[in-house]
Parts: sequence; C-alpha cells; structure tokens
Amino acid sequence: MGTFTSSSEIYTSRLASALVPGAVEISILTPPGFSKNDSLPLLLHLQGGGLDHRMLERLQPFYEKLWEEGTLPPMVVGCFNGRGSWYLNYIDGSELWEDFIFEFQKYIVSNFNTATGPENNYIMGLSMGGMGALRTAFKHPEKFGAVVSAGAAINPVYEYQDLQPRNYVNQHNLPPEEQAKRWGWPVDNAFYEANNVPTIARDNAEAIRNSGLKIYVEAGDKDFFNSHDGAEFLHHTLWEYRIEHEYRLLHDCDHMGASLHWRYHDMHAWLGRVSRKLKHLEKYVPPSANPAHIEYMSWLATGCAGKAPEVTYLDEFDGAWVSQLRNGDYLPDTVKDNMDKPLDGVFRNKYTLFACRGHHD
Repeated sequence: MGTFTSSSEIYTSRLASALVPGAVEISILTPPGFSKNDSLPLLLHLQGGGLDHRMLERLQPFYEKLWEEGTLPPMVVGCFNGRGSWYLNYIDGSELWEDFIFEFQKYIVSNFNTATGPENNYIMGLSMGGMGALRTAFKHPEKFGAVVSAGAAINPVYEYQDLQPRNYVNQHNLPPEEQAKRWGWPVDNAFYEANNVPTIARDNAEAIRNSGLKIYVEAGDKDFFNSHDGAEFLHHTLWEYRIEHEYRLLHDCDHMGASLHWRYHDMHAWLGRVSRKLKHLEKYVPPSANPAHIEYMSWLATGCAGKAPEVTYLDEFDGAWVSQLRNGDYLPDTVKDNMDKPLDGVFRNKYTLFACRGHHD
C-alpha cells in the first residue's frame, strides 16, 4: 500500500474476518497530502441501510471541500459494507458486527498509521449507521472522542415490550427467523436492553459523563421512519442524566434527501470544532472578575440598596460575569446546590420522560 501525497485518494479492498460471514468490502479515504508519518485522526463513517462502502466515493468531493475550506481538519475516513446488520452483535453469535467495527479500526491503524487515543478517533453515521455509531460509542465511551448521529433509527423506549409498530423501522419488521438470529424470538428483553441506545445511555451514564465523549444527535421533524421520536427520547435521557451533548430537531426535514447537503456540512463543522478542542485539552477558564464586577454583584445581592455602582449592567458577552456568578456568593442555595448536577426524579411516567431514581420504580 503506497503513501498518497497530492490529492485525496480512496483505497478499496475486502477484509476477511472470523467475526462475520464472508469478506467485507471496505473503503478508506485519505486527505490531500496524506503521509503515514503524519499519524492523522480517524473517522469511522458507518453507512446507512441500503447503502454500502461505496458511499465514501460519493462523499469524496464533499470531504475535499471540507478540507479545502478548513472546516474539517485532515483525517482518514473509513467506511465498510455493514449490509443489513444494524452493526449488532447477533444474539446467536453468528455475526458480530459491533466487534467488526473495532477490527476495521485496527486495520486502518495498522495500514494507515492513524493516531490512537479517543481524542483522535471519532465515529458517525446516518440512519442505521447513526444508531450503530451511538450504540458503539455509548458502550465504549473511552475509545472515542466524538460521536455524530444523523436521523438515527433509535427506539424511543427502554424495554422492548414498550416498543410500538410506529418505531419498528426495518430492524424489527424482519421475519421471525431473522429476528431470532439478531434479538431472539420472542425478543430477549435483557439482550435488547443491553443493545438499545437509550437504555445504554441511561445505564452507562456515569462512564459516558466521565469519558468526556462529545455527542451530536440530530433528526428531521418529518422523518418518514419517525426517527425524531427516538432522537427526542434520547435527548431527554441524555439531558436528565446530564450527559453533555448537542441536539438538533430540524424543521421540515425528512429522513434523507436534499436537506442532507447542509445537514452533513453542519455535523462535520461541529466535528471539526470539537476535534480541535479534543487535541488541545486545556480547560477553558473564564476571565477573572475585576473590582467593578465584584462591586456590581455585591450591590445586586443587597437588593440594589444604596447608591448604584458605576458599572450598572451585566454584559452577557463578558465571560467574567459567568466566573463571578459561579464562584461568588451571589446565587441562591437552591441554584448553587444543583448547578451542573443530574436531575433527580423530575419525570415519573416512563411513557413520556424518565425517572432518575431507580428506573424500575
């Protein structure tokens, strides 16, 4: 395998594996000026249902534009033919697609010398690929710095028994013999919970929070698969468990189509921003408050008694006010005691939102 040096290049091959039946078609895109000596980051781009590894060929001009305009830092992009697997390790052990993701990752590291560590490894996908990306990243948050999901086919439930036909999509509309291979038949609820994205987020919340995994979830509000149901459900799960993330419910957008032109640009622009932050992990520290800040906040804390200080307003663009409010003695105890902490038992109806205190009560 040669080193590419001028324009972006696509390497295609077949990867034999004991994890899945038959060799898997793969595509790997390298940016202009690629050299193995650079040890670039790696983006695993999981294809959606009905697509295959050739998706990367269509996206090559798109990635070239992102690199040319500086929206996305140079990185290697890998894609493989996930077939109709939903990137699941089947319950019967016959196909282990989640494990194959990591085998593919190791192949790229070995052959393209991509950088190791979560700050250099990202995973994303559309629809089936978005669900596979989220499942993999939420199960293994220590292995990825960022996960990006577009129109993911997420189930808006924690347990299979609560799933409605509205959200079967394709993965739960299969014949019983196919369902048996993947999920068991009847569906094994313990296995389902271990592989269902919102349930994983709920049950693995502490590890996801502690990992610092960056998360981007979006869906169109006119998705014909009703993927916005699952996106909204996941958003509230992440929000309640204080798992930092970016969520976008996009008005008048469908599951795919013309809107993907700008949606793909937006999600890669987000990835570009967070990947740069991941490479420079110094924590942002707001500017220190000056005497004018302190005088004004103290005056506010007294109920504006006495003469107003010379500085008589909060400048919402001044980060020092954030530092002063967070660290000074100006906020009510109910605010200070709950700042940046998970919610506790706010939502009690499992069919609407979710309870933090014991999800089985």
